[in-house]
Amino acid sequence: MANKTTIIGGVLLALGLLLPIGCKTYGAFCEARMDCEGGNDADVDACLVEIETDEDRADIYGCSEWFDDYIACREAESRCEVGNHYSTGNRCDREEEHYHACLSDGLDLY
Repeated sequence: MANKTTIIGGVLLALGLLLPIGCKTYGAFCEARMDCEGGNDADVDACLVEIETDEDRADIYGCSEWFDDYIACREAESRCEVGNHYSTGNRCDREEEHYHACLSDGLDLY
């Protein structure tokens, strides 16, 4: 009985350690955005859903690389600007254009 419990515990531990490898988290970005814009926990959750939906869309259309570049830029370059607006200004325009161009190309396939 102890061996069975040990094995199950080991498998669960291994799965717990592997899950974060494949998962990205955008929590810090969303929290910083809501701190700037005056949002609450529900707004943070909505932000996470929005980004994860965009990530899924990018994956479907083969645009994950462009999405990763764009979101990395947004995470690095976003600032709380006048009027409580969390923005990159124009610092991520190139990454955004590449990402949206990729999505547009993917839409042309259907």
